[in-house]
Amino acid sequence: MRIMVTGGSGLIGQSVCDRLRDTHDVSVLDLVESPVGDRTVVADITSYEQVKAAFRGQDAVVHLAGIPSLLPDHMGIMDANTRGTYTVLEAAATEEVRQIVYASSNCAYGMLFSKIPWMPEFLPLDETHPCTPDEPYGLGKLLGEQMCAAYTRRYQIDTTCLRFATVLFPGSEKTRNFFSAINEPGGMAAQSSLNQTGEMTVTNAARLWAYVDVRDVAQSVQLSLEQGGGVHRVYNIGAADVSSEIPSLDLVREYYPDLPELRHVNRLISRPFETLFSIERVVNDLGFAPRYSWRELAAEADLKASID
Repeated sequence: MRIMVTGGSGLIGQSVCDRLRDTHDVSVLDLVESPVGDRTVVADITSYEQVKAAFRGQDAVVHLAGIPSLLPDHMGIMDANTRGTYTVLEAAATEEVRQIVYASSNCAYGMLFSKIPWMPEFLPLDETHPCTPDEPYGLGKLLGEQMCAAYTRRYQIDTTCLRFATVLFPGSEKTRNFFSAINEPGGMAAQSSLNQTGEMTVTNAARLWAYVDVRDVAQSVQLSLEQGGGVHRVYNIGAADVSSEIPSLDLVREYYPDLPELRHVNRLISRPFETLFSIERVVNDLGFAPRYSWRELAAEADLKASID
């Protein structure tokens, strides 16, 4: 299969390309050349003519490109993430690309960066939960999903939207900071908050203690590409456990005492650290099997730090 990975020069993109390279003909569309030597089309995803030319002859597109988090430049986020996604979908339809895998986010639920404290209607959180984002990053991701659904209806393109939890990169500073905050008292405040510079900071509890290793992200993309049938799908993508040394039930009781509904209690009892960001649908539909836990990654980071 000929696959174009937008944003393929980024950290997630590199991992995805590495996973796909042995079995597919992989190309990258990005603003910069691939640092690992993948064939690259240097282009802007908001330029329809550039993207359309790059997609010519491709069988599938993995759309990762965009601004990866909430930044003060709200207009820039909406331009890159929303107009960019529309451009990618329209170009794909014009060039008769039959399959799209879209990088969405758990922010589509409204659980991160919300101005008003966000309370889930039920836990574990699955794909049937209402999506109520009130900020440009989560809103843009939700609009991207809706655009994917529209292009499936209109052109029978197969679209799979992957709602990634916080992505961890082995050995990165971001990942080490994530580990260091796990047991800090302030690391588990129940909601997001503004820091002294006016930027939104996100706590572990606001994420529902959800995360995913970038190598499992790549696995989810590969499995999505093995599907077909001209249908639209949405999946949560996360690890199998919570990023905490406190059992999941205790986390819910402490940080979400007013939760309207707690589901699968017996399973949470039998599997004390079961994820609260449900991946049941993608496990059942695609055979997704996350291999990496934060505990092993933290141990690796500690070992590397001691060697350094």
